[in-house]
Parts: sequence; structure tokens; C-alpha cells
Amino acid sequence: MVWGNRFSIRDFGIFVLQCVILHTATYFAAGMLFSNLFNYQELFRLDAVKDYYVAFGDQGLVLGPFL
Repeated sequence: MVWGNRFSIRDFGIFVLQCVILHTATYFAAGMLFSNLFNYQELFRLDAVKDYYVAFGDQGLVLGPFL
């Protein structure tokens, strides 16, 4: 709730949580869309790229966001 120009800490916390959830969902959805649209699996197999990135199906890709 807003009272004049003052926000409560609880309302600010809810706002921040909503922003974090929306940002995470948007980032995940865009990542899935573009990985399929640009065929990342095939791009990561190119000689110029494969030495710099982990293989597409590697466990590190799945575990990375949780570390």
C-alpha cells in the first residue's frame, strides 16, 4: 500500500519478488526459444566454437544455474 510518498517494506519486498520471478521466467523462455530458433546444439559443434564452450548436452549446463 502507498500512504502519501511512503511504501511499506512488505510491499517493496513483494514488488521485488514479482520482478525477480518475472525476469527469471522471461529469461528462461527467451533462452529456450532462441536455443531452438538458432539451433545452438549444431552451432556449438562448429570448430570455431566448440573449444570455448561446454558440450550442449553436458551436465554442467544443467547444474550451472544452481551453483
